[in-house]
Amino acid sequence: EIFALGWTIMSTTSKPSSSASFMNAVSFRTAKASDIPSCLAIEESSYPSDEAASFSSLKYRQENAMPYFRCAMIPNDDAAADDDDDGYTIIGFVCATRCNAFTHDTMTTHDPSGSLLAIHSVVVKQEYRRQGIATKMLQDYTETIESSNNNENDGIDTIVLLAKSHLLGFYVQAGFSVLRPSDIVHGQELWYHLERTVKKKKQPLLPSSPLPCWTVDSFAQMAGQGNPAGVVLLPHKTNDVSWMKTVAKEYNLSETTFIWPLGGGGDNDDKSNNNDIKVVRYRIRFFTPDGTEVDLCGHATLAAAAVLFEQQQQQQQQQEEESAVESIVFSANKDELRAFLAAKQDPKDSTKAATATTTKQMMISMDFPRKQLHEVTETDPVLDMMYAAFPHISQDMFREGIVYIGLDQDGNDLFIELVPHVFEQLGFSGIRFEAFLSYHGYSRGIILCTTTTSQHDENNKEEVDFLSRFFGPKAGINEDPVTGSAHCTLAPYFAAKLGKETIVGHQTSMRGGIVKCLVSENRVTIIGTA
Repeated sequence: EIFALGWTIMSTTSKPSSSASFMNAVSFRTAKASDIPSCLAIEESSYPSDEAASFSSLKYRQENAMPYFRCAMIPNDDAAADDDDDGYTIIGFVCATRCNAFTHDTMTTHDPSGSLLAIHSVVVKQEYRRQGIATKMLQDYTETIESSNNNENDGIDTIVLLAKSHLLGFYVQAGFSVLRPSDIVHGQELWYHLERTVKKKKQPLLPSSPLPCWTVDSFAQMAGQGNPAGVVLLPHKTNDVSWMKTVAKEYNLSETTFIWPLGGGGDNDDKSNNNDIKVVRYRIRFFTPDGTEVDLCGHATLAAAAVLFEQQQQQQQQQEEESAVESIVFSANKDELRAFLAAKQDPKDSTKAATATTTKQMMISMDFPRKQLHEVTETDPVLDMMYAAFPHISQDMFREGIVYIGLDQDGNDLFIELVPHVFEQLGFSGIRFEAFLSYHGYSRGIILCTTTTSQHDENNKEEVDFLSRFFGPKAGINEDPVTGSAHCTLAPYFAAKLGKETIVGHQTSMRGGIVKCLVSENRVTIIGTA
C-alpha cells in the first residue's frame, strides 16, 4: 500500500506557460543525491515549518527508498539555469517510503519489504503551479509504481495517502478514494485518509525452453582468479522468487544474478547522459548460494554487464548496426547501477578470463552509490567476535591492532581496519566462520582491511593502496573471493585516508582480485575485468 503525506499547493502565482509544448518538455526520473538541495528548497517554500521535511529526512528517503523518490524536470533556458542536472531544472517531486503499518512512527523509516508505501510529499515549485504539473507528476508516479509492481515493487497493493480538505478533489480525480479523517496528527490541520488500488498485470510465464546462462569470472586478471558469478538472462520480468532461489542454490556460487530488459518509456529515456551514448536498461536481482536475496553485488553486476555487452556487440555485427551500446543501466532493489564498456582486450591475451560463451576479457566501469561509515563505539562485542573467529591470533594483538571499527549507512557491513602485521596473520586455516554470526550489529558481511605501500598488481603494475577480505556467513558465504559492493565503503574510506581520488584495492582471498576505484562526492566508479 502507498500512503501519502502530500499536499499540492495550488497558488495563483504561476509562470505564464501552459502550452502543450511546455507540458511535453516535462520529464521524470528517480532522484539523485545531488537533487536533495533543490528538493529541499521546494519543500521548505511549500509547507509550513511544522510539516516540511528536513534535509536529513529527504536524504534518508533518497538513499534508502530511491525507487519511490521521483523528480519532475524541464530543460534549462538562459534564465533558469540554477540547477545542476546537466541542463535540467527540477520543478517538483514525489517521495515515499514503504512500511507494514500506517502510523506516525512508521513514517520515519523505510522497510523495503513493506506492503504500504507512504508518499510524504507531492509538491511543485511555486512558479510552475496551476499548470497541470502536479497532475502529470502524480500520474507518472502511480503509473511507474504499477508498471514495475511485477518486479522490484513486489508486495505493494494499495496507494494510501493523507490529504487536506481543499485537495480531496484533486486526489479523487487522480484515482483515489476518500475513506475517513485520519487519526495521524501532522501539523495543526486535519488530514484525510485516501486510498487507490494498485493495478497489477498478469505475470507472463517463463518459457519452457532452456534459458541462456553463463558463469563469468569477475575482477579476474587471469583464469582461476577473481569471483565467479552466475548470470541468467530472462526474456521478461518474473516474480518467481522461489525459482530464482532454486537456481542460485544449484549454481552454488557466491552470487547468481537474474536480469531482464525493462520496457520503453519513462526512465528508459536517459536524459542525464550525452544523447550520443546508446543506453539499454535491465532489471537485476542477486541471490547467494543459500537463496538469500541481497540488494547490491558488485562482481555479479560486472558479470551481467560483460554478458550484455558481449550480446549487444554480437547483435551489432550480425545486423550491421552503426552504433553499439556503450552504457547499461541496471535497476536494483534500492539503487540504479550504471556500467560502461571501458575496453575489450585482445582475445589472444594470455591473461583473459574464460566465460561460458566468450574468451574475450572486457574492462568495465560501474557507477555505484558511495556508502558512508558510522563509527562503532561499543567495541567489546566486536573484539569478542574477532577473538572467537581467529583463535590463532592473540587477544592482545587484536586489541592493539584495530585501527577503526565502523558500520555502513545501511547497517549491512561491519568495517574493521587492522594494522598491516595483524591483517597478515589472518590466514586461511583455522577460521571459525560461525563466530561471525554471534555479533548482531550488522546484517550482511564483515570487511577486514589494511593499508599497504609495498604491493603491486602483477599484470598492469599498478600500485595497490589497500588490502581487504570479506566474510559473509549471514549471507551464506563464508568468504567472498572479490566483493565489488564492499568497495562502496572501502574506496571512500581509503581515498580520504590517503588523500587520493583514484585508489586500487587487492582483495586477498584464495582466488584474489584487483579492484580500481574512482571516488567522487556521492558515487564510486568501480573498474574491473570480466
